[in-house]
Amino acid sequence: MKISVDVQSARELIDWVKIGKIDFAVLPSSRQYAELTRVPLKKNKLFLVAPEGHPLAAEGRVSPTELEKYPFLGFDEGTELRVMMDGLFRRMSLSIEYAMASSNVAAVKHMALAGLGLAILPETAVGGEIRRGRLVRLDVPTLYMAQEITLYYKSNRPLTPTRSEFLRVIQEELSRKRPLKR
Repeated sequence: MKISVDVQSARELIDWVKIGKIDFAVLPSSRQYAELTRVPLKKNKLFLVAPEGHPLAAEGRVSPTELEKYPFLGFDEGTELRVMMDGLFRRMSLSIEYAMASSNVAAVKHMALAGLGLAILPETAVGGEIRRGRLVRLDVPTLYMAQEITLYYKSNRPLTPTRSEFLRVIQEELSRKRPLKR
């Protein structure tokens, strides 16, 4: 069995699964797609972070209205994370301004590290920076977000024994709450 990892936009990966170019796509998404089977794998918590030295980094708890005073780093309009963030801010009655946006989680993380704004990022992307003190997780009451990590495959394409085993291993490894073996 040959496993290849390709980093592309979610839209492109979904299209590739639909046309049979790839067998599986693992994405931070909970969307349903026609022609595809959706297998939820795990929840990924999202943290509001600030760079070390940011005025809010020294606070214990941060009032939601305090967030309106600072620029935010966001994701491109239409991306699942942007839709989630905009919905959260709307429910919290907050008026947030995005200083910059990207479709790439790593780019947003590096903008946050450079001090360009506050960001809401997946725990898996910022856990190391939080442990090293380069980013500080802000505690804001009522601000909770999580995204589902989902595996997609073409519904009418039978799972071969190899594909079935791959799916089983991925589900088992991700349910253990520890990093995948290298």
